[in-house]
Amino acid sequence: MGQPADIAPSAYLYLRDRNPDENPPETEILFSALKHKRAGVLCGLLWEEPRPVSRIELVWPANAKAGPRPDDVIVRWLPHGNSSSWWSRRGGEARAAAKPEVSADGRIYVYTVDARRPETAMDNVVVALREGVTPPVEPYSSPAIRVLTPEPWKLMEVEVEWGFQAGTEKLAFDGRLEVCNGVLGKARPLAGHGGTTLVSDHAWRSKPADGQRRGIAVPLLYLGSTLNTSVWRQQARLKDANRTIVTVRTGAGSFSFLPADLEAGPILASEYGFFVRATGTRQAAAPAPAREVPAPRDLLTAKVDAVAGSPAVRGWGSNATPWFGRNPAERAVTVSTFTLPARSVAMHPGPTRPVAVAWRSPIQGRVSVRGKVAGADTKGGNGIEWWLTRETRTGAQVLASGAIERGGVQPIPAGADAAKLAVEPGDLLSLVVGPKGSHSHDTTTVELVIKEAGGKARAWDLTKDLVDSIQASNPHADSLGNPAVWHLYAPERDAQPEPASLVFPSRATSAREFERELAARRLKTIRQRVREHAEQTWEGAMQAMHPGGDWPPYPKPEFEPAAQIDVPDRRLTDAWRCGTWHLLRVLKKDPQGRYILRDFPYDALAHETFLIVRALDLQGMHQAARDGLARWLERDEKKPAKMDGLFADTIGAMSGVEWDWQHAGGPGVMQWQMVEHYLLTGDRDWLARAAPKLQANADWMIRQRRGYLKDVPGHERLWTHGLLPPHNTWDSTNWRPWYESNANCCFGLSRFAEAIADLDPELGKKYAAEAQAYARDVLAAVEKSFVLSPVIRVRDGTYRSFLPPTPYIRGPASRCMPTSFGSPEHTPGLYPDAIRGGVHLINLSGLLPPTDPRAQGVIDVLEDRLLLEHHRLPMRTRGYDPETHWFGHAGWYYQCGIERTANVHLQWDDVPNFLRSFYNQYAVDIVVGPYTFNEHTTRGPADKSFEEAAFLERLRNMLVMEEGDSLWLARATPRAWLTQGRRIAARNMPSHFGTVTYEIVSDADNGRIAATIELPPRKPPKAILLRLRHPEAAPIKSATMNGRPWADFDAAKEVIRLRDVKGAIKVEAAY
Repeated sequence: MGQPADIAPSAYLYLRDRNPDENPPETEILFSALKHKRAGVLCGLLWEEPRPVSRIELVWPANAKAGPRPDDVIVRWLPHGNSSSWWSRRGGEARAAAKPEVSADGRIYVYTVDARRPETAMDNVVVALREGVTPPVEPYSSPAIRVLTPEPWKLMEVEVEWGFQAGTEKLAFDGRLEVCNGVLGKARPLAGHGGTTLVSDHAWRSKPADGQRRGIAVPLLYLGSTLNTSVWRQQARLKDANRTIVTVRTGAGSFSFLPADLEAGPILASEYGFFVRATGTRQAAAPAPAREVPAPRDLLTAKVDAVAGSPAVRGWGSNATPWFGRNPAERAVTVSTFTLPARSVAMHPGPTRPVAVAWRSPIQGRVSVRGKVAGADTKGGNGIEWWLTRETRTGAQVLASGAIERGGVQPIPAGADAAKLAVEPGDLLSLVVGPKGSHSHDTTTVELVIKEAGGKARAWDLTKDLVDSIQASNPHADSLGNPAVWHLYAPERDAQPEPASLVFPSRATSAREFERELAARRLKTIRQRVREHAEQTWEGAMQAMHPGGDWPPYPKPEFEPAAQIDVPDRRLTDAWRCGTWHLLRVLKKDPQGRYILRDFPYDALAHETFLIVRALDLQGMHQAARDGLARWLERDEKKPAKMDGLFADTIGAMSGVEWDWQHAGGPGVMQWQMVEHYLLTGDRDWLARAAPKLQANADWMIRQRRGYLKDVPGHERLWTHGLLPPHNTWDSTNWRPWYESNANCCFGLSRFAEAIADLDPELGKKYAAEAQAYARDVLAAVEKSFVLSPVIRVRDGTYRSFLPPTPYIRGPASRCMPTSFGSPEHTPGLYPDAIRGGVHLINLSGLLPPTDPRAQGVIDVLEDRLLLEHHRLPMRTRGYDPETHWFGHAGWYYQCGIERTANVHLQWDDVPNFLRSFYNQYAVDIVVGPYTFNEHTTRGPADKSFEEAAFLERLRNMLVMEEGDSLWLARATPRAWLTQGRRIAARNMPSHFGTVTYEIVSDADNGRIAATIELPPRKPPKAILLRLRHPEAAPIKSATMNGRPWADFDAAKEVIRLRDVKGAIKVEAAY
């Protein structure tokens, strides 16, 4: 405890002097992706996430012949350099450690390294002979390697308990502990043994124990701090990646947890039946106070004579950002889109770093502080965050913090009035301004005045001290003659104030005691709260996002879809009627008169255009849909498709159209949509013509997933075995084996097998077997991700599972990857977590069924944390508070067209939660007036076809939805739609079984709701599932079909099942 932590054991270790198949197959990435030269390498380490490193020690074997001379050895790493993976490095050159210190016996080489910042951090390191050094005839042995971080170990005693939940008391929990980035002590059974006996230091057998507590206690050294705070960070910090994870593996279930979370209370992992608590923690003694507070690092060192191109504003920093400048004129100055008042100073943060000004105290005494921040740019941007910090010899604290919207003004609050503050020479008071998402348009004027309370009553005014002489020096003197008082700098993002931890106080000493504490608190998840709340409505969601209520009507479309709906919510009826017009009016036609589908306003990309084609099919516009599919079916195969990833080839891939090259997830979803087009039209001739292209795409997917690293010894042990090679799925190059595209390719392959069997049953069997094998490999990787990813606390006080977006990330990317996935604003770590993550294993693919409690956990973590606590919510709701605004102002992140929570709620038949997600996501995206859809929840473009298509698909599935061999009618309509006299109608709606028409009319006041249905003529479904949601949730007492009693209904689920019926029928439910 208190010693620097050695993190080498948490890496994949390559040793030259062992058999190739004994090395983890992942270590091949050191040479294939990271481009280390294999020649001369003695050993290497590969971490899944970047780590801060301060020292590396090589220990040469005592019983070996002399090792290489220090001058013959090189320790090198390719810095993480703000990259998003091993496979997509963003620039940067390999670094080498300086000459080492050598122990007296010559066996230990100690290297001091600079790898403590995100730009220089390590996720790889190799030890090699320098080029030109001739190895001896008998090769050198590999050294042992220790990699030390700046953060010291903390000590905790942990109890892990199991077998207390109903149904688990009789289970055997034989198992073991593993640790990543930590050190386990010797475990022991809980007091009384409880049927548990140790078979090694970290392994046990545990049999049923007649009510006694079962489990183990273990001491451990750990790293990290709890991230159970009120705000879910959009981006991890480097120190967040350097955390300890403990994995509990048993025959009755396995899971992982963060010891640091125990600092905020116990962990009840209810999905698995485990309870974890800390019985004692110790940290290293606080270091002795420093003799002096160090001056700020990362000073702005370059003089800028024309900020943003204007010589009227000069200062320090960069012609881009960050910068600190001034306007010395007696009048306001406008530069580009910002205006600086007369005689003012201003600063602008950068994309990855804030900008700051620090006052370094020249006195000993007491001071007060006042100040102000004001947005200088009213033409764009989304505002800034600011904070005021104090640093003394004994530590640092945040005095005040806040945020302003575009053009906003905020004084430093009275709470930061530092009349109570004692300062000594060298203490720092810093005003820091950071981007609130994007840094664009974030020019901020600042005022900062520090006054001595008592004494000589001296004052330091930032503006007066700098406005006329800003470029004199940095640090800059004050007006009293004291040198180096004002420091202009760009601190690391870690300088942002830490949100307070949400401590969950507990006196429980056992799992059952903790369960009783939770029951007494009556805490509930968001999904539970929604089911108890009045259902969301169009008006309710719109009032939250567009308050006022004076919303204009929808425009009259120039043409309408073949399929029609008429529902009590007039706005939704109008939205459906405008759908086809909105999607097609923006398109050109080819010489044959066919629509040239794209992803308006962008070029075509299969990964999104597929859904526009699907929306046209669902609206009965099959010819327009066929026009869109033709772009992929008729692509010239003689022109090789470019695809962003490590694909062995692109032959046959359903790609190569416009923007497809960067969005490699397209082949899977386009394959699925082409099968959907066949199922919705029943057009066998079209399928026969499309079959060769569909088969070639299927073969391409199979070939790629089988080929990656297939020649590496032990490749079957790869976490990614059987998955697509690393590739990109969105606008920036982020090569990883994403679960989203693997799930969609697997699903597309499975649906193709079903469809092609209609033409060739044997071919259908072949591809069905391939799809099943693919699914097994995907689920094997998913199983590992679930086990190794720490559980996360949700709002009922329990901890639930979370599935990260890709293998080789343990938990949310926003908690362990300190770099963005393309853009800090557009695609921070939270983007793949909330939008591209494990939810895609639930919908579309269904690889994770609702019966899997871990899938339920994924949705709870999304709804309770990621979609409720992120930084974009305050951009749409001033004063956002998750406990106040949870119902109408949340449930979305950034791009609702891709987000799948609404789809999952409907797939799982959770109507109240579906309606909340459906309406809230509509309201946050809609552009009132034209009623087009923004691409993003906090910005445009303001007419995006993909987002509208996603809305139309959800609206259609609310009314008509296939589920296997069954067809749902009115599955998720609001209860208010069936109040007395209201009607729900859908006409000529395409389905897998043919077109269906129905009308539901409510006579609820007289205990009757009736439906007339024209059944699909092409292929009778196994069952029609008609849901009649009574406005008061009254249960169905009886039903008739064509006047005859009908007993096949489920009163609890409000569903009437219709089997073996044809033609036109009338159904009536009595209440």
